Amino acid sequence: MRTNHIVNTLASRFSGLDDLKAIKKKVTHLPEHNGDMAALEPYQIRSHVDRQLRDLYIPTEQDLNLLQKFVGVAKDHHEKTYPSDIQYLQGLYTSYKHFEVQQQLPICLTGPAGVGKTSLLSALDRLLPSPTELHIEHESGPILLRTHWHMQAQARASFVDLLWPFIEDELGESKKIPTQARAVGISAKSAFKSGVALMVVDEMQFLTQGQSAHAAITKLLYQLSHIGKPFVFAANYSLCSILKRRPEQDRQRLLSNPIVLMPSDPDSIDWVDYLRALAHILGPSLQIDIIQDRYSLYHLTAGLKRLVRQLLGLSYELAWQKGQHHVTMAEVKAAYDHTEYSVSREQAQAMLSPYSRKSAEYACPFPLPKTKADALLSRQKKHYSEELISEVQRNALLKSEKKELEETKASKPVSRPKRSKLTASELVQANARRLAR
Repeated sequence: MRTNHIVNTLASRFSGLDDLKAIKKKVTHLPEHNGDMAALEPYQIRSHVDRQLRDLYIPTEQDLNLLQKFVGVAKDHHEKTYPSDIQYLQGLYTSYKHFEVQQQLPICLTGPAGVGKTSLLSALDRLLPSPTELHIEHESGPILLRTHWHMQAQARASFVDLLWPFIEDELGESKKIPTQARAVGISAKSAFKSGVALMVVDEMQFLTQGQSAHAAITKLLYQLSHIGKPFVFAANYSLCSILKRRPEQDRQRLLSNPIVLMPSDPDSIDWVDYLRALAHILGPSLQIDIIQDRYSLYHLTAGLKRLVRQLLGLSYELAWQKGQHHVTMAEVKAAYDHTEYSVSREQAQAMLSPYSRKSAEYACPFPLPKTKADALLSRQKKHYSEELISEVQRNALLKSEKKELEETKASKPVSRPKRSKLTASELVQANARRLAR
């Protein structure tokens, strides 16, 4: 066997993943505009727009830095875990019952609901290479190498359910479901064998239901940490708040490394690039001046991409229902005021309104860096002013409506002169003329 052939094969998977330009090129996904949407029925247009925009991913500067960080975490773990072929083979032939690993504390990726945590982790999937096969002498078959394990919690409530797709082959023909304690050992050995350097857990908010949810989530995170691989778990603010109510020893272990994903600033290149990408996908049907209306769109959505998709999808549906096959800011404003957007509207208003009762629900549970905190507060105060609210309403009008509004303000209506009361003689004469006709 060539010297360190195995280790070099494992290390080659991370080649070229350090450069930000290379990362951006690999993770960016810009769907092409698929022709005229006028042929779509009103009941079809909303889901069509949502699918188109859901496939869009333009990484922000923060996204790129985080992707680079996650790759660095994976590379660092790989170098420490697989220093030579000898160490790999020793671990490969060690029983899972005697397999020892060092506990890894998690990275908590948090942010407001709809900010793009799942999109970021999906981009990480595209960035890291797909599974490959490793052939070793004296082994009966190839070993499937994986750079990372990506798990979706969703409705799965147990550690075994979460890890089952990755450990099923290790159980042999019996496929007997192992106990949770045994599953930890099997998962640790399987992850080492497969060359896993990072684990990702998403959709954990689905596990927050029930009175004992905080205990179950804490237990699950500890079990994952004993697999011995660094891992990132995505959590909404509400889940972080639950974990922050745990005893200090749990907080120190599970929340020691939080990363807060924030919406882009309305003045940023990231926000403009995202809106331009939307315009590219939707084509001529979106008749909005992206540059001029970027502040309005931001304050109608708080810069959250999930809310942008929802708002535009509803805007298109409202336009199509009245036989109009294009969308302007008038339809966007109507969608914003619509009942179906009410929950999202409340979220956007609360996130942009400082010191209010509702805004506390969307407050970050971790202290932000001073620059980010100052910028956020500045945006909130700016939005809170009547001047900005007035500007949003004005930008939502059509050009013809703006002109009409200006003309109405400029010219006062002419009031009719009051008519004097008729005398009794005049009333008799008027009645005589009416009967003579």
